Amino acid sequence: MSAGFNPPLQVTRFVATRSGDASRGPAIRMRVAEARLRMLQDGELVWVYGPRRQELATLTIDDAVPRG
Repeated sequence: MSAGFNPPLQVTRFVATRSGDASRGPAIRMRVAEARLRMLQDGELVWVYGPRRQELATLTIDDAVPRG
């Protein structure tokens, strides 16, 4: 695998949080196979790049997330 390999991910669902929620902040949920391909582990901080900003989010590995 080359160092520049970075297959795109698709947003399948957006969940907004409110200021009083216990689990507040950006979070990413990803299938085991996708995380393994990117050499990521559960609980790791990952960069999220959007059209207006970039920020760190906590990764949760979950096979209930649809493929793609």
